[in-house]
Amino acid sequence: MLFKDDRILFLDTRDIASMENITLRMNPPEKKGVCLAVETPWEMFLGRASSIVYWEGHYRLYYTVKLDEMHRALAFAVSSDGIKWQRPKLNAVEFDGSKENNLVDIEGMR
Repeated sequence: MLFKDDRILFLDTRDIASMENITLRMNPPEKKGVCLAVETPWEMFLGRASSIVYWEGHYRLYYTVKLDEMHRALAFAVSSDGIKWQRPKLNAVEFDGSKENNLVDIEGMR
């Protein structure tokens, strides 16, 4: 994946015809603050990022959350810049009597 400033997120050296005069170096990290703060009741326990995917011009963050002692779910957030994230209401999984959340069932619980 290529960023706007020509940095590459992942690079496989198999795609380089010759390593002559090439130096591979890590892009230095930049501190930007909290990526995704806990803002909802279902994110209070065991929130853990699972993957970030760039698809159709947006970053998609999938992370697991523990709803109760027996159930987990996958939560979803989307961002245009990878810094500011929104949680779309997916209306797929009920939590505390409401489906207005960003949860997706991963265990066939509902």
